[in-house]
Amino acid sequence: MRDLRLNEIISKCGSVSEAYKNQDARKLIYVSQDNGVLSGVDLVARIIKIYRNYGYKTQVIASSIRNARQVREVAEVGADITTLPFEVILRWLGITKRWEECRTSFLM
Repeated sequence: MRDLRLNEIISKCGSVSEAYKNQDARKLIYVSQDNGVLSGVDLVARIIKIYRNYGYKTQVIASSIRNARQVREVAEVGADITTLPFEVILRWLGITKRWEECRTSFLM
């Protein structure tokens, strides 16, 4: 419903700048946006995009990665370095059970 209303408003505008200045469109866009909180992966992706757009030669660190899904996602967006707990590395590699077996055999 909101998208249809927004399309209707924008189609009546003669130019992009006119659509941007339209208060009804701005209200609809503002309501549809989130509260500004990004996931860590989204933030890393935006940072990488900015650095690449402007040609900065830098490495981006994705820190505090909490699960195997985030490891995959930050790798996909192009993070150069990632910090994560050892347990996440094990889960990411899929060897958690074997590690537990090794650790219990050492304790015996």
